[in-house]
Amino acid sequence: KVLIKDAMVRDYVIVEPNATCQQCIKLMKKYKCRHLTVFDDDNFIGIVSLRDMLALMIEEKEHLMERLKGYMDEPGEE
Repeated sequence: KVLIKDAMVRDYVIVEPNATCQQCIKLMKKYKCRHLTVFDDDNFIGIVSLRDMLALMIEEKEHLMERLKGYMDEPGEE
């Protein structure tokens, strides 16, 4: 029987709460991980996942596409 302590990760990657999505993804690539622990100084804030980052990126792209669509639908000055 495998114990949790034998399967868990001990060296986790830490990120600050003010890190950007791009910084988090860069860290995930560098350390080949899907989760980052978020600390504010010595205070544990939470965990951010690759899925969280993907959701944020999709939301940003959808917002940008809506803005561009609105820009293109506006009547131009002639």
